[in-house]
Amino acid sequence: MSKVHAPIARALRTLIVSLGVASCGSSAGGDGTPTGTSPSPTPTPPATFSTLTIVGGGAGSGSGQVTSNTGGVSCTITNGAAAGACSASFSSGSVVQLQVASGTLTGWAGDCTGTTVCQVTMNANRQVTATFLAVATPIIVLKTTKPVVVADRIQQTIIVDYSIQNGGGGTLTPAISNANPDYWIQLAIVGGNTLRATINAVGLRSYSEEETQYVVSVAVTAPGASSVPVTLKFAKTIDSPVGMAATVVRFHQNSGHLSDPPPPTAFAQISLLDSRTNTPIAAKVDAVDPSDQNWLETPTINSGQLELRVKQADFHSPAGNLPSPGNPFGSPIRIKLTAANGGSTCPAFSVPPDPTCQIFVYYTADPFPRLFLRPWGLQLTPAAATQSAAIEVQNPSTPTATPTVLKHTCGNALNGPPIISNPQSGTKVTVSGNFAAISEDSTVRCQVVIVGDYLTDTGLATDTATLTVTLGKPSADVITPSQRDLNILATAGAGAPQADTITLYNLGPNAISVAAPNLAGTSAGGFAACPASLLVTPTLVGTTIGKGNIALVAVRVNPVGQVAQACAATLRLTSATPGVVAQDIPVLIRLK
Repeated sequence: MSKVHAPIARALRTLIVSLGVASCGSSAGGDGTPTGTSPSPTPTPPATFSTLTIVGGGAGSGSGQVTSNTGGVSCTITNGAAAGACSASFSSGSVVQLQVASGTLTGWAGDCTGTTVCQVTMNANRQVTATFLAVATPIIVLKTTKPVVVADRIQQTIIVDYSIQNGGGGTLTPAISNANPDYWIQLAIVGGNTLRATINAVGLRSYSEEETQYVVSVAVTAPGASSVPVTLKFAKTIDSPVGMAATVVRFHQNSGHLSDPPPPTAFAQISLLDSRTNTPIAAKVDAVDPSDQNWLETPTINSGQLELRVKQADFHSPAGNLPSPGNPFGSPIRIKLTAANGGSTCPAFSVPPDPTCQIFVYYTADPFPRLFLRPWGLQLTPAAATQSAAIEVQNPSTPTATPTVLKHTCGNALNGPPIISNPQSGTKVTVSGNFAAISEDSTVRCQVVIVGDYLTDTGLATDTATLTVTLGKPSADVITPSQRDLNILATAGAGAPQADTITLYNLGPNAISVAAPNLAGTSAGGFAACPASLLVTPTLVGTTIGKGNIALVAVRVNPVGQVAQACAATLRLTSATPGVVAQDIPVLIRLK
């Protein structure tokens, strides 16, 4: 066949083959299969799947995570609500194992039960409920909630501990917002349950009533808990001889000539006494201001008496010291004292003068003084609740009657009005403090104005004198607790909790005895009085507190047989030492 006819030949062969196949397919074999073919395979049915769904235990339950061993499920449950990959499809008949990736499981429900391994056979759609343990939010409870005041005259370092308790659930890991808020105080969390404040009194200047105590505020924090603010106040109070009530001494012009000094017999002797205890002070003159004053001899101290004399030789009229309309008393010479051993000083002269520190000496143009007070100021404390000041009357004035109190600005800080009497020792005014009206961390300064009529060589005259009174606590010889209230947290029905310890300070120079403390139920602040069966007699460690020493009071309750409740009580601290004021500390007891 020629090459020309080759394509035609190939086409004919293809047609013949096709016709042959068709012909063979029309005759069947014995099994019904077309002759010349193989049997077709049986079709595979499509695979089937079932769905597994995870749900949470509902609002109020806890949090955790559930996963599956074959993947597909990674469900996060937060407070009982499910989120994430909480539904997945698995082939029918397969076995899926669920496992807890985080959290504490309290039980499976639905297509799984119990608390162990959950295995689900996926021969139908399945649903499993996972319930986790609800962990309560921690609550920070401090032993005391009121601002704590530590006033110190003796010690150089004071440590105050605040007990931190967990009033809720979960884990309480306390921290403080500012561990070192100022140079004079160090704060730290000790043992995981104590806030410790270490106060370094070295270098801290004593404060006067016009000045503010050292104050610091921090916050106790913990993950998941609300922070609790804590305020500490430190007042380094004045020590001997700074405790002496200030004295005003006035020298008077002897004639109508300002250049004439008073007669040589004019001098003043001042007994140096601590106004808190009325005990003598061993002191020395620290400074005289202004140093260039020209009319006062250098002050001397002889046998506990400060002696002041006016210069007789080279006397110059005290320029700038005479009274004026804007300065009726004139400008004083200030004498600053210090302890004989140099251990205590008054504030520097640049600081506003503290009248409990200094002697004020005036030269007045009034040749006929009638009425003034010595001392000029009184400081009342729990150790000396009643004090008196002598009224000095100078000749040629003659009083027509005992002076009277014109007014006073002390309000209820005094127990009744001041009393003026005229005993044989001389006219005096007596004041008595009402310490219930004075808060623990403040002082009250007030004035008592006294008026008297006098017969002079020119006729009847009226004169007034003003007594400055400072009332404050804590001060000398007073039981000062390390906190002003107490919160006790315990579990109802459990054994007696660990004791809360209160530190008692003696801030004065004399030893005081502490009587056995008493804890009694007292309704207060809307809380019922605690039952006697809940209260335990406090334990006292150290019955005598010497100078700068401390005693400890341990307070605990007995919640055995008690139900959950909140109630109130009062811890009373007393002393057998005369003049020491009792301290009442409110106590809130919570049984959860």
